[in-house]
Amino acid sequence: MVRRLTTPQIQAILDKGTFEELIGVVEDEHLECKSAPYQLAHDHQKQELAKDVSALANKSGRLGADGGYILIGPQTEKSPEHHGDIIESVSVFPEALVPIPQYHLVLESWLLAVPEGIVIRWYPSAADPQKGIIAIAVPKQRPELWPFLVTRTVDAAGKTTGTLVGYFERRRDVATPLPIGELQRLLRDGRRFDIVVPPLLETIQALQAGSNPAPQTTSTALENYRQRRGEAVAAAGLNGKPAFALTAAPLRPTTLPTLFRGASDPLVRLLENPPELRVHGFDLNAGGSSEIVRGQLRRAVILGRLLLECWPDGTLIFVADGIDFLCWGKTTAVGGLRINPLALAESTYLFTTLAKTIYAQHAQPPVSGDGVECSLTLYNMERDGKRAILTGGGLKSSGYRFTMHPKEAPEPTAEFIERLEGDWNPGEMAYRLVARVYTWFGLTEEDIPYFEEVAGRRAITAAKIKADDSP
Repeated sequence: MVRRLTTPQIQAILDKGTFEELIGVVEDEHLECKSAPYQLAHDHQKQELAKDVSALANKSGRLGADGGYILIGPQTEKSPEHHGDIIESVSVFPEALVPIPQYHLVLESWLLAVPEGIVIRWYPSAADPQKGIIAIAVPKQRPELWPFLVTRTVDAAGKTTGTLVGYFERRRDVATPLPIGELQRLLRDGRRFDIVVPPLLETIQALQAGSNPAPQTTSTALENYRQRRGEAVAAAGLNGKPAFALTAAPLRPTTLPTLFRGASDPLVRLLENPPELRVHGFDLNAGGSSEIVRGQLRRAVILGRLLLECWPDGTLIFVADGIDFLCWGKTTAVGGLRINPLALAESTYLFTTLAKTIYAQHAQPPVSGDGVECSLTLYNMERDGKRAILTGGGLKSSGYRFTMHPKEAPEPTAEFIERLEGDWNPGEMAYRLVARVYTWFGLTEEDIPYFEEVAGRRAITAAKIKADDSP
């Protein structure tokens, strides 16, 4: 069974030397694993060490969160059931193999500032005390020390320069670079938006209410979500690459009055911690923190991987990498891209569930009976001249396991739109969107997994999704 570990649990395993307890643990925002030591004879490996440590420190310093661990020895693998690398084995080695003082020297010379309290230690194995693993512990950092910058870069030719700096932050299970524009804005504005924008927005809304404008029958979200989706794909760094997008828009005008409030607001907390069904499932979490962009929207992003954004008029957009999200899993002999049916169904179900929750609990007026339009878009789903394929059934089916009767995408890019009026069901909306994908590939509705039928209506359900996570 796949598990997450807290930082105290990781430390307890290290202290005991019972490294077999790490098997089945998934990498996340607090844990990164390296199968072999950093080779400090090479500058690109020095940069990698500095990047990995600074990413944990930046996450901690900017958000006041716990730091984390880099473990050297555990080996990970991809699992089609979970969106994250999972520890499958642990290789132990003699303490002398890793020059710990040199690791500290690299951090001191490659980082500005150096994170406080870094501990690099070899832990012996309980089974064989002559061998063990290395842990780099990054404790919680003081906000006033943030940011931690990598002061040198290594180009493709291996040339090192000290005239450029890099900023990295741990988001989900990856140390991701922050676009220079976003870094500049964070340094310039700090958290002032959390103070300035909410009262300003409320004042504008009060003025608008007093002016008695002509009633609008169609929401601005419905009118603008396609353009916004294109901008979101670009903001995720996925323009021209395989990508997957989900969009929701209420049919009637509404507003989300608390969208620009601070981190303690329930809507902001929901967007930064969206619903999930399983440990490291195919959920919508884009790094656990969001930023206000241009005073127009709230966005969380892991550059090149995931994006989740919300607009005050109710536009909700999720964007994911088409390769390392939608096609996550082991490759097959067929080659090209193969859509993971669990990734497709689970993320779509969680997205429609999130949209339903936002519109029913945080919108004014609530969008409980006015309906919604949702879209699912595939972008550039081809690689090496081969279009993506899809097989019938879930992950445990023969179709997926043995790539039986694969169907190729008719085109690399396609958009599927569904609309439900009244008090709509998120599971039914998710099924409709997924069904459009399957039939577009040339599969039948009987090939679609993870749904149940009640009173003649099909809906993707949490129970069916969770069933694929069981042995």
